[in-house]
Amino acid sequence: MAKVQFRCAACRRLHRRRVAGQRYCGASACQRERRNAWRRERYATDDAYRLTARESTRAWLEAQGGASRYYRAYRAYREKRSQRQRDEADAAEKQERVIAQEETVGSRANSDANGAEVLETTRRYLVVTARRAKSDAIIVQLRAITDDSPDLQRTTEFSEPCGDVTLGP
Repeated sequence: MAKVQFRCAACRRLHRRRVAGQRYCGASACQRERRNAWRRERYATDDAYRLTARESTRAWLEAQGGASRYYRAYRAYREKRSQRQRDEADAAEKQERVIAQEETVGSRANSDANGAEVLETTRRYLVVTARRAKSDAIIVQLRAITDDSPDLQRTTEFSEPCGDVTLGP
C-alpha cells in the first residue's frame, strides 16, 4: 500500500502525497528550493548545461555594457540605498528620542489618571487612606509631610525611607 504522507525535503513538514515520488510540498519557498536543487545537480553533471549557462551570463553582461560598467552601477546603487537606509534609521532614532522626551507621567498613566497633576518635587508622604479600586489597582490618598508636621510626630516608622510596595491580589 502506498504511503499517503511524505516529509517535504525543504520545510521538513508532513504533507499529503499527490503524486508518486513527491519530495517537495507546494509552498513557494519549497518549490524554489526544488528548482535550485535541480539546477545545482544539473550544473554539476551536465557539461552542455554548464556551457550554456556560462555563455548566457557572458552575453547578459555584454548587453549591460560589460562587467566593469555593470558592477560600477551596481556598487553605486547599493551605496545610495545604504545611505538612504542609514538616513532613515537616524531620522527614526531622532524621532524616538523626541517622543521619549515629550512623554510625561500623566500620559503613561491609566486613562482615568491622565488629568492628574504631576508633582515635580520629591517629598515624603503619609498614606491617609487606601482602598482597592480594581483587582490590580488601589486608590490612595496621600498627604505631604515635613519634618515639623504633626503627622510625623504621631508616626514612628519614618526613620527609614520606604522601598517599592507591591500589593498582592
